[in-house]
Amino acid sequence: MNLKIEDQHLTFKITQEELNTLLEQTPLSIKTTLLSVIISPTGQSKTIQSTLKADSLTLVISPELLQELSNMGKNREGIIQQTDDLSITLQVDIRKEHRK
Repeated sequence: MNLKIEDQHLTFKITQEELNTLLEQTPLSIKTTLLSVIISPTGQSKTIQSTLKADSLTLVISPELLQELSNMGKNREGIIQQTDDLSITLQVDIRKEHRK
């Protein structure tokens, strides 16, 4: 999983294997010295929700949206959610497939 942070925009890029893990209802997480990032496939609505705490960022997404992302196939757009002043994108990194 990679996280790109820009002005008012977060982009989460995951591999196909990580998407498969999320589709199995298993969360993904990475830890750095400053921040833990978690993607949780436990959302109940067709929205992406984010929660920022002092040392963690959690993205909650529904299984239905994950299935939509999977059904997109090789698509650079991914799923985009606009909330207040923040835009969140969840993408499958198709370029990693070509590097193998």
